[in-house]
Amino acid sequence: MNLTLFKPADEPNSGGSLRQAYESHYLLKSQRFVGFIALAAGILQILLLIPDLTHINRAPGRIFVLGMRIVTSISVLVFSAVCLKQAIRSFRLFSWMVSLLETAAIGTFLVVFHLYDLPHYLIQAMGMIFLIMVIFFVPNQWIKMVSLAVIGLLAFALSAWLKMGSSLPANEFWAGVFYMSAAVGLCATVSYTLDLRSLNEFVIQQELIQLNTTDPLTLAHNRTKLIAEFDHWSAYCTRYHQPLSLALLDIDLFKTINDDFGHQKADQVLVNLVSQIRNQLRKTDIIARWGGDEFIIMFPGIGLEKAEEVLHRIRHHLHDNPLAGSIPVTCSFGLTALRPDVDLDALIREADALMYQAKRSGGDRICPNPDKAESQTG
Repeated sequence: MNLTLFKPADEPNSGGSLRQAYESHYLLKSQRFVGFIALAAGILQILLLIPDLTHINRAPGRIFVLGMRIVTSISVLVFSAVCLKQAIRSFRLFSWMVSLLETAAIGTFLVVFHLYDLPHYLIQAMGMIFLIMVIFFVPNQWIKMVSLAVIGLLAFALSAWLKMGSSLPANEFWAGVFYMSAAVGLCATVSYTLDLRSLNEFVIQQELIQLNTTDPLTLAHNRTKLIAEFDHWSAYCTRYHQPLSLALLDIDLFKTINDDFGHQKADQVLVNLVSQIRNQLRKTDIIARWGGDEFIIMFPGIGLEKAEEVLHRIRHHLHDNPLAGSIPVTCSFGLTALRPDVDLDALIREADALMYQAKRSGGDRICPNPDKAESQTG
């Protein structure tokens, strides 16, 4: 595939992020399909021994071709089993495995052609066209598809010229080259067009997901995404007996920031706040805008003590880094933890009450659930 573009819903636009996301999506979608193709190709390699042994009379040649077909067939069948189990996690590894197996198939084809006693050029050219079609049919990086097809075409044309020499009519030779070249050009064009359409559909799909799950101003998750993430992580943490902590934060004196600096600067404060907080979190942590200047941070796999350490780190970072260029900002935090039979609404109510307790105590502090830990100030 020729890959460019994509921005995950919660990350800045990045060509690398797009490439990896699209490749992962494409691999997940096509791996089992490729597994069935590889299974058929492995069986075909064995069946091709019938014409091979018929047209190769010399014993050393027969043994050599038998070995090549068996090795190639076993390699393809092993690859098929791996794909059917969807065990490949890297598109780059998948691409190289496909390319190596296709190279082996082209090499086997050329060796067998060279060992045939009386090969028929146009019939073998049709076999090469079939190989070219398979190369473009199996998902891979587009540049690798084109390179393999062109190399295979040139290698076959050179082999035919060297083996058949004067017995091969020039018009027949060039007719075969023309049809093989036409097959490469047509397949390359169709493949590129389909890849581009697939990529565009993926980008549109991701943009829709982003619109439905991301706060448009701060690029934090929205409520819908937070609920989905909580359902996922609460089930996971409950099943594997892992902790989950949840904090609700509110900017201290945000109305004053609005009045003194204006709405545009206040919005920039919110944007910068989310960016600064995200830099202090793990990739699995979740930050979501709950409303106005209130945000929720969810810490899967982290208990209250460690979550509080992260929040203190965020506080100190905000002290050292004014937002929107020059505006000093502090936050009040309420912190609680997942318990059996406690849903998201209950946790948020607990965190909200604790956050207001922190505000009443002067703000710029963290108030953890008193049932789990002692209250601490900054």
